[in-house]
Amino acid sequence: MTVEVRFAPESVDVDGIVASFARLDDDAKVAFWCVFAHDLTVDVRGILDDEVSQDRHDRLESINELLHQLTSCINPMKRRSAEPYDDAELLRLILTDDERAGLRRTYLRAAARADAAVRRDMPGARRPTTPVSR
Repeated sequence: MTVEVRFAPESVDVDGIVASFARLDDDAKVAFWCVFAHDLTVDVRGILDDEVSQDRHDRLESINELLHQLTSCINPMKRRSAEPYDDAELLRLILTDDERAGLRRTYLRAAARADAAVRRDMPGARRPTTPVSR
């Protein structure tokens, strides 16, 4: 039995996720990007399962470009196509850029899942219980 989990993009704390991400060590950042990228591949699979309209093709193209940028963040040879942004700036841009507004729900869900996975599974990656000032 599959249980559908409803996702509310307005409940995602972008500032909290970015602040937590900025404090992660390199291994935890790689884990975050891996979970984030993997989650996006699930959305791509869902798009590909249907007949692809121009709108869905455009969404797929946008997700694919983002996956290209994300996988450059975890390239072990340290080659990056995401320059000149540091990782936290790139994450904020992905989650708040108006040009990505049509995919904001997808990206927020992926970021929320990545944040939860990293905080759950990576020692020292827990979010502080008090708000972080910006």
